[in-house]
Amino acid sequence: MINNYQDAMVICRAYGNPDLFITFTCHTSWPEIQKELKKGRLYKHEDKPDIITRVFIEKVLDMLKFVKSGVLFGKTIASN
Repeated sequence: MINNYQDAMVICRAYGNPDLFITFTCHTSWPEIQKELKKGRLYKHEDKPDIITRVFIEKVLDMLKFVKSGVLFGKTIASN
């Protein structure tokens, strides 16, 4: 976490403060999560945090790829 913080501070120093702050949360009723929970035994989302984490990370990476593509907000000038 300290390295991420330091990277962010260097980017802010070089390019200025960010114009956008995005918060991304997870919802256990996402179809990808429900499909994985129904395989084999019927699990509750509390029983399988590994599935929740994997799906969340995939969705975050997809969202970052889309934001950095330039389609939504234009060209990205700084990123870590």
